[in-house]
Amino acid sequence: MKTLIILIFTLYSSHSYACSCAELSGKEVMESDYVENVFIAFVKDAKAISSNGKYSRVVASFDIEKIFKRSEVMPTTVETYLDSAACGFPIEVGSKYVFITDINGSVNYCTSRLIPKYSYDLEIERYLKDLEANMSKLEITKH
Repeated sequence: MKTLIILIFTLYSSHSYACSCAELSGKEVMESDYVENVFIAFVKDAKAISSNGKYSRVVASFDIEKIFKRSEVMPTTVETYLDSAACGFPIEVGSKYVFITDINGSVNYCTSRLIPKYSYDLEIERYLKDLEANMSKLEITKH
């Protein structure tokens, strides 16, 4: 009887949605048609944006350290969802990130990465080397 009740609740429960993605290699990022900009930046300011009375997005301004790939129009801010279920990416003022954006400057959990302040992260180091190795010679830009 207990199993039957659990089965009924499982079948009639509401759907849950979650962010699901596969991490792309540096080569895949650089070759992607979706990716317009790839750069390292320090976040200097971030603001929550409301829509219909509910905070749903964050917009952050930044200072660029290095550009790996850029579109004709480089965004002046990055934007992401607050909700991790919508692939929102946590952005913290004063932190350094690898931002991978579309043409509008949107970032998400699947593409962008935090560069830790106080710990050496081998995975991030390998990722940055992979991005470097797949840059075209004309796109190397340092700020």
